[in-house]
Parts: sequence; C-alpha cells; structure tokens
Amino acid sequence: MSKPNDITKLQFLGCVDYAQHNFARLKPLLYSETGRRWDGVADRSWFPNEGLVFAVQAELRYSQNGSHWIFRLAPNARGDAIDKDVFSAIQAKPAVELIIGMEPLDIEPLRQLVTETGLSPCPLGKAGAAVPELNDRWVVINELARDDDGRCRPATSVNLKHLKVLIGTPEELCGMATQSGHYVLPPLHPASGESRNWLPPTQFLETLAADLRRWVPHGPQRPKAQAAAQALRELAPQMLGLSALRADDAKVAIARAAYLTEAAETITGAASTILELIGEQEPFKAEIERRRVKINAELEAEALAAVEQKEGAARDRLRAEQASLRAEIDIAAGRLVTLKSEIASLESEAETLRSAKADHVEALDAEVDAVLQRAASEPARLLAEWLGVSGLVVGGVGGGDTEPPITTEPDSLAPVAGSAAPARPVEAGDLGALLFAAGPATNPGQPRLLVLDAALRARELPVLIGPFAREFAEAWLSVVGGATPVTIMTDPTLLSVNDLTPTGQRGEKAPLHDAFVRARSRSEPVVVILDDLDPAAAGFWLPELARCQRNPQRYGFPSNLLFMAVIEADPSQMNLTRLRAGELFPLLFDDCHPTGATPERPAVPFDLAPGLVAEPASSTSWPARLAAFEAALAITFKPDDAKSLADGFSDFLQHCKGTGASPKADGSLAALLAKSANSLRNGTAGEI
Repeated sequence: MSKPNDITKLQFLGCVDYAQHNFARLKPLLYSETGRRWDGVADRSWFPNEGLVFAVQAELRYSQNGSHWIFRLAPNARGDAIDKDVFSAIQAKPAVELIIGMEPLDIEPLRQLVTETGLSPCPLGKAGAAVPELNDRWVVINELARDDDGRCRPATSVNLKHLKVLIGTPEELCGMATQSGHYVLPPLHPASGESRNWLPPTQFLETLAADLRRWVPHGPQRPKAQAAAQALRELAPQMLGLSALRADDAKVAIARAAYLTEAAETITGAASTILELIGEQEPFKAEIERRRVKINAELEAEALAAVEQKEGAARDRLRAEQASLRAEIDIAAGRLVTLKSEIASLESEAETLRSAKADHVEALDAEVDAVLQRAASEPARLLAEWLGVSGLVVGGVGGGDTEPPITTEPDSLAPVAGSAAPARPVEAGDLGALLFAAGPATNPGQPRLLVLDAALRARELPVLIGPFAREFAEAWLSVVGGATPVTIMTDPTLLSVNDLTPTGQRGEKAPLHDAFVRARSRSEPVVVILDDLDPAAAGFWLPELARCQRNPQRYGFPSNLLFMAVIEADPSQMNLTRLRAGELFPLLFDDCHPTGATPERPAVPFDLAPGLVAEPASSTSWPARLAAFEAALAITFKPDDAKSLADGFSDFLQHCKGTGASPKADGSLAALLAKSANSLRNGTAGEI
C-alpha cells in the first residue's frame, strides 16, 4: 500500500452513519492490513497510524441503511503530521452505489438494460452504479444521468468502450458486517483485469474495424486480427437484424470490417502455406522427424511408468481387500461354530422338554381314567370332593343366613373378564397402518385421523369440532390411548388454566389432578381427552393450555402430558380472535362420510412411545411449531405428502399471525385449518 497506484483503487464501503467531522460518532468504516476490525464507537487514540482508511466526507450522509457504495482511496494530504491517518476516502467524482437488489444478467442483456432501457429506480444521491453480471461480475459506471421519466443511463462523460469490472460477492468486496448492520472495509483487492465494451452496435463495429486495420500489417498482432475476425463472423448474423445497422454509415462500417476480416484471413492462410513449404525442405524435415521420434519415446516411457504405477497400486489394493475378506471369513467361521453349539444345546433342551411333557401327559391320562372309573361308581362323593378342591363353599340346607354363598377365589394367572389388557408401546413403522385401519370415516385429502395424530405428537392441541369429532377421538384412543385413557369433563366455572391444575386454588379437586399424578408416575406419554367443552368458558383457557403443552417447563406441566379437546356445542361461542385461534389445531369433520364398515382396531391397546412425541420446545414461536409438525409427519406420511401438509400448516400459521394471505378453498390443510378456526371465531365455517 506504499505506491499511489496500489491505493487509488475502487473500494466498497458499508452504510455510513455520519455527523459532520466528529470522529467519535463515525461508525467504524476501517480496516487494517492484518484484517482486524473494530466495532462500536471509535476513538482516534485506539488505532495506529499505518494501514488505516477513514471515510470523513459530509457528502456521504445520503447513504441509506443496507446500501453499498464505491469510493476512491488516496494518501492523506497531511499524512506526515503527528497522529494523522495515512489514507482517507475521497470523493473527487460522484460515489457509485453497488446495486445489490438487482437480478444478475448476461453481458448483452445487461448492456441493453442499462444503456437503452435505463435503471429504475435510480441510485440515491449524485451517484453512479455498479450493476451485477453473472458469475459475481460487477460493471462499474462512474456517473449516471437521469432523464425526465426518472430513469438513469450512463452519462456522456463515461467511456463506454472501457468499463471496469470487479469480481467477487458483496460480502467479499464489502468486508465483514458489524453487529449494528454496518460493514468494515475489506483489504484492498487487485484489479480484475476485465473490462466491458458497451458501445452501440454501429460504433462497436467501427472501432473493431479500426483495430483490425491497425493490427493486420504487424506480425505480432496477427493473433489479435484472427480473434477480431472470428468475433465479427459470430456477431454478423445478429447485427444484420438490428434496425440501428440499416443506416448508410452502419453499412459502410460493416463492409469495412468484412474487408479487413478477409484480409486478416488471407494473411493467416499465406503464413500457413509458407510454414508447410518450409517443413517440406530436407533439413527441416529430418529435424522434425528426429524430434517426433524423441517425443514419441518420451511419451511411451511416461505411459509405461504410469501403467506400472497404477498396476502396483491396484495390486496393493487387491491384496489389502483380500486380507480384509480373509479376516471377515475367519470371524464368520467362528460365529458359525458358536451358533452350531448353541443349536445343539437348544435341541438337547427341547428333547428333554418333549420327554418330560410326554411323561406328564401319560400321568394325566392315568389320573383321568381313574377319576372316570370312580365317577361311574361313586358320583355324589366325587362331586363333593371336587367342590372342596375347586375352592367353592356350599352352604348347608337350613344353615341360616350367616352362611356365605357359593364364591370362588380369583385365579391370579387367568385374565378377569372386562379388565383392560396391559398396553405395549407402538412401533413407529406400525403406527400409520394401525391408524389408517381404525379410521371411522373417509374425507377429502389426506386421512384426517393421521393428520390428527401427527398434530398431537407435535405437541399441538387438536380441537375436534362438530359431527364425527367424538368418533375420531375415540378411534385414536382405541389404537394408542393406552389401557385406560384419561377423560375429564369441564364446567363453565373454569376460567383459567390455574383452575384446571392441582397447583391452582382448587388443589386436589382440580380436574387435571389425577392426570398430573399419572403423568408424574410414568415416563410414557399420558393423553387426556377434554370431553365436550363448554365453548364460552374454554375460550378463556384453551389457547393458554395449548402453549402449556408445547412448553411445559415454563408453565409447570409434566412434559409427558398431552391434550385433545372435543366440542359438540356451538363452537362460535368461544369467540376467539384469529391470533388466539392460531394457537390451536382446529379440525372440522363436516366433510367426512362414514365408511359403513367396522374399523380394524388392535386386539391389545398400544401406548404412545416417548420417541414418537416431539421434545418440549424451547420457544412457542411458529417456526418451532412448524419444525415439530414436520418431524411428526415424517413418521406416518410419505415425504411428498409430509412436505405438502407442512406447507399448509405454515400458510395457516402465517395467516393467523397476519403476515400471510388468506388460504384458498382448495382442499389443502391450510384451507381446512382456516375454515375450522373461523368456526371458533364467528361460526362462519364456510369462510376463509
């Protein structure tokens, strides 16, 4: 950075927060050669003198937050003074704004847009622009002129034949962002060496023809002449169709360029002929042959060496693979011997059990024969003995009312009729099929029971509304509700979540007391169905209960306690706002049709495994809810269906937050949720 040519380069600056020449309020638009940066309010005494660049220009105040500008760097005129900066940003010409919000274009479309159509809106202030090309190229226009329509084009002072090009992303060129959204100056980058010729087609051809006339007569410039001729050949078909080239002066320029192209090709062809004639002479021919033989020998030696190297590497690789396979075979053989010994041991035990069973069966047969023989001769006495052995007590005739009736002692090993069989955790691969078979009705779109299940496992609070609501709730509980599902009834006196929980003023009389006790006594999820809520009272506490379920630690709830609500009364009595309705997962079932067949449900109830339920969220924001819902959908839905349902849920949440449009009535999940949420607001379920 010691030479003027190294520092008077175009550089990018970030947002400028400037207040006259008070350096203490200048945001840190500076860098050092070591790449170190400074954030916050700057103090001149903090920094050394070498390698710093400071922007102190009153004209920079029109820079807006988030915009990027091009300035020039120059040595500080007072750099020799004590405690002065060596370099500073100057503004001898208008500043140039980096147009970061513009779509990158190819070379020719970008030229037509800037020079013919014009930029709109124009850059701020009296600035030029750096417009983006493809592949991180930026064409720098130092000065722009604004027309009456408010569009900007290059000023007449701009040399369109040689426009500088910068290479890099805005982050690479603008440096690192500070915490306040500003940018630190990057180290000075060398020039890219690229440039653009944005002259109109007629002037472009005239300059190209002039360059050809200047290059053709000179031997060192023949490659340039050939390149120019090739460019004209490729450009000619496109140029002839332009209306700007139909003028007489344009036709003359094209004719001159074509003549010079032919001259360049003639010279090139003559040079090739001369080379061929020289090559036919005997001394040159012998030397060429000798060098050809030498080159062939060198190439052959290199090829043989490469083949030997690859062959050796392949041989070593095969030996290593062979050794690895041999080791695996030895391990498998050892396992086979172990398995054979285990099989022999199991066969021996099975034979022992079979012989013992046969002996036991023979003994039972003998006892049965003896009992039958005795029954034939002594039936009454045998009946009394059987009653005594069986545990029954028979009251005697005239024994009085104090004698107990005939009773039986329960067999601890036999299942009692009507008792709930013990539940077992459901496997993730079986959950979707079991729920699909248990569906009580059909509906448009994805199976409603599987959508309800995914929402519950994502810690959403499903609110089932209207016809078939109870059928769908009981269908889900019959599959994964456990042996004894928890069902509670609420009343209109419940006006807050504290009234439901045992930690509130109701204590042990709270509706959720037993559910809290069960949830804290086990690790598996406990699902509570809120049966036939009173809508007017539930409108006060149901959205808050949904937040408690998603973030139980914050509200003192057990992390394995989940809720599902059923509303069979008029849901519009809840009178929720759209934002509070978005806290719930409402589902209407007015578009469902009964199948007419008995759903297939498992003979033994299942418990919802802990791994199938989303972990408690650290936030109740809608991105966290969407992530949990996507994870729950991936267990029971195909990837495409899961993606579609997740997008619908995202549209519904954004609509409830007021940042998205109203979902269309197209049968999507977003439309269903919006329709269901509206029924909780004003009863107009048909509106979205």
